[in-house]
Amino acid sequence: MRKRCIPALVCGLVAGAGGHAARAQELQLHYDWRHAVDPRTNPADFPALTFKTFKGFDFGSFLLKMEGDLNGTRHNLSKLYVEISQGLRFWKPAVYLHLEYTGGLGLFDGATGGYYLDNAYLLGAAHPFPWQGSWGSVFLAYRYTNFQRPSRDPELSLYWGKTFHGRWSFASTAVAWTANRNHGDAATAQLDGKRFSSLIENEVWYQAVPHLSCGSLIRVSYNVFTADGRLLLYPTVGIRYSF
Repeated sequence: MRKRCIPALVCGLVAGAGGHAARAQELQLHYDWRHAVDPRTNPADFPALTFKTFKGFDFGSFLLKMEGDLNGTRHNLSKLYVEISQGLRFWKPAVYLHLEYTGGLGLFDGATGGYYLDNAYLLGAAHPFPWQGSWGSVFLAYRYTNFQRPSRDPELSLYWGKTFHGRWSFASTAVAWTANRNHGDAATAQLDGKRFSSLIENEVWYQAVPHLSCGSLIRVSYNVFTADGRLLLYPTVGIRYSF
């Protein structure tokens, strides 16, 4: 059960574990190469930390994910992102109520300036599914983002993961949503309409020894890290400690 729970956590699965409670935790250390591939908007490459904890129950599951970029002066913490999700089911059909929160904050210019990753609250429905020896979940949700001028939008997500030959594992997370261009502040006051954004995160890991894996995370984004309509690909190399 534990070996299967770790990849399920990696792909953000919010389905129930089935039968008995299952849990897993992991800590990832990455070196992000985004300056090497996009120097226009990234002054330097940097290390980053990710912590995930997953717990599954008969009625659903809980996932907490925290990401920290060590991109400040002398590689101090410059950005923190938090994601919390809970799946719930008290009925027979394999459709779960999906609850989620995302938010965070960041610093720039040597911690002389700061910003928020505005809180977003999601409510929707998730459906887990097996497919040819893999596992996944798809959910559609209503997303409320608390800009000064709040944005109300749909969000669609797909999670998929699989293990290969005992030591290899792959997981992919794809998320797409819209949001108001005008956030109700001076910087966006002249904008109108909606902006479409998408983010795909692909992870591949090789378990070198028990609990310790090496691998890579590749992010493919559109209007997420920048708002200029470019399709960006940010790769990393990393290690993962599962416990």
